[in-house]
Amino acid sequence: VHPNVVASFEFGIFRQAYFITMELLEGMDLYTFAEDVHWGRLPVDLALDLCSQSLRGLGAAHDLGVVHRDVKLRNLFVLDGGKRACVMDFGIATMTGAGTGLTRTGMVVGTPAFVAPERLKSTPDPPTPAVDIYAMGVVLYRLLTGVLPFDRRSIAALFSDILTRDPRPVSALNPDVPPDVEAIVARMMRRDPSERFQNCALACAAIDEAR
Repeated sequence: VHPNVVASFEFGIFRQAYFITMELLEGMDLYTFAEDVHWGRLPVDLALDLCSQSLRGLGAAHDLGVVHRDVKLRNLFVLDGGKRACVMDFGIATMTGAGTGLTRTGMVVGTPAFVAPERLKSTPDPPTPAVDIYAMGVVLYRLLTGVLPFDRRSIAALFSDILTRDPRPVSALNPDVPPDVEAIVARMMRRDPSERFQNCALACAAIDEAR
């Protein structure tokens, strides 16, 4: 239970169908909010605020040992005209350190453009909060620039970029982004998870200091 996580009330099986009842959210997902309300990219302070709130929601899940694994703009919801952000869709979430980044058929779990590099290795590391922090870095990059850090038609080329390349600096695409904010995005997206913020609280603190 957290103000930045969609509330779930009950789940079970009814007439051989699984169900879950959740909080009714009135607003729009973050992708729609960015595209339809702000023409693709958000003002810096608003982007930082919504990402900080989302990180707080993810941090609450991480404190319970839950890794989301599919953080992206479509799975973050905006309420009250941009005053509140809410993390939703924990459908492929897992417990910290459980399993790998792959399904039983060898397919990568999650949305390709937001997948952390360590989950693309031949022997993937077990999922940790670092994968969600990386994905939030991609979200923040997208909100500030209007484009994804890596965007290829070919999945193989996309994964190669994630594994080997650094994205273009945020300020090269949006000169309104100050250096300390650019540094935060870069740190969240480090290929080596040990070089990222080690938890959501530290990332939030850096964002709040930069605002």
